[in-house]
Amino acid sequence: MGMVIRPVRENDADAFWEMMFALDYETAFMMYEPGERTQEMGKVYSLIGQAITGEDLLIVAEADGEIIGYLSALRGTPRRIRHSAYIVTGIRQQYQNQGI
Repeated sequence: MGMVIRPVRENDADAFWEMMFALDYETAFMMYEPGERTQEMGKVYSLIGQAITGEDLLIVAEADGEIIGYLSALRGTPRRIRHSAYIVTGIRQQYQNQGI
């Protein structure tokens, strides 16, 4: 298995959404329940765009060309919490417990 951990790219939007959608079905620890996530690609592009410009952090784990996990750190917006971040990590079930 060829594993790569890298910053998200603009052309990752569809694969990133599909990975997040799959995670909803594979774990009870993510925010969304199975079937609750809607395919609002505008939000996905916004998330990726903010990571590309450096406002937030979004890195993906890729195995054999498929996005299989991610780590995001979303910065607080108001000045009083701009120094803090909301951190989320998710790894597809078949890739868990492999040190990713």
